[in-house]
Amino acid sequence: MQSNHDGKKPGLPEIVEILAVSVCFTYISGGEAVGAVGLLIAYATLRWGRS
Repeated sequence: MQSNHDGKKPGLPEIVEILAVSVCFTYISGGEAVGAVGLLIAYATLRWGRS
């Protein structure tokens, strides 16, 4: 399933997904923002590649 992945900045669906994932990661990491940010960066890198 390929979305509009042509190197553009993430659109609204991607932003919503990032917010939802970041909330989940913050919860998983026990509220530690640093851990959540690290997990989110790793997730975004895997999901969309390096920008």
